Amino acid sequence: MLYKSDIRKISIRLIIWDFDCQPEEITNYLGIQPSEIRIKGETRLVGKIKHPMLNKMNAWIIESDLPKSAEPDKHIENILNKIRPHKNKFIELAKKYDADLSFGIFWDYCNPGITFDKEILKEFAELNIEVGFDMYYLPDDLVLENTKNKNKLIEQLQNVPLLKQYSSDKHNEAKVLVESLAIIEDECDRVSGMIIPDLIWDNLDEDDWNFRLNKLSTKLKEIKNAINKSVFLKKNT
Repeated sequence: MLYKSDIRKISIRLIIWDFDCQPEEITNYLGIQPSEIRIKGETRLVGKIKHPMLNKMNAWIIESDLPKSAEPDKHIENILNKIRPHKNKFIELAKKYDADLSFGIFWDYCNPGITFDKEILKEFAELNIEVGFDMYYLPDDLVLENTKNKNKLIEQLQNVPLLKQYSSDKHNEAKVLVESLAIIEDECDRVSGMIIPDLIWDNLDEDDWNFRLNKLSTKLKEIKNAINKSVFLKKNT
């Protein structure tokens, strides 16, 4: 398997979905210990802000034991090595329930290229595994999380003649603008729990939507309050 682009991080999981028994029965049948199980109707915490997500169906999940920085093909091999000793039993389960290999790939550059080895594709087909990709382009790390970067930008803005007229002994306009940018930068990265794949695929219920929309509303108010401290923006908007 070959990736022709730089990967920031990768998550590969083999998932058996939507079975009507308890996950422990899958574990006992295969003789493999899962990395994670999900029980329909229970709630799990996801994302950076640990927001609650209702499990819509049962799931039995295996992940690679390797570090996130390992090569993608090594992650796949690690997962396949777990199920190869139990291959026939897995094939029977995959006929009865949905089974897929799910890739979450975060790239440093756009337009990635992906090639699977023919033998790997053949094994996926034999195991009756579907393959799905969620790909995300990641820009550079948040610049203004770094205090040194903040101070450097403040110093530069303080020398801009346009902004000097809005500064005083009690008001540092450059600092206000940089702090506003830092809040916006941070929240645009986190998106306050509004994670797009979740919104599209997880059929969110009313509680899920209320949580996200309330969180987004709170963060937008924080951004608005930070911007309102700027004399320059008040006079020019």
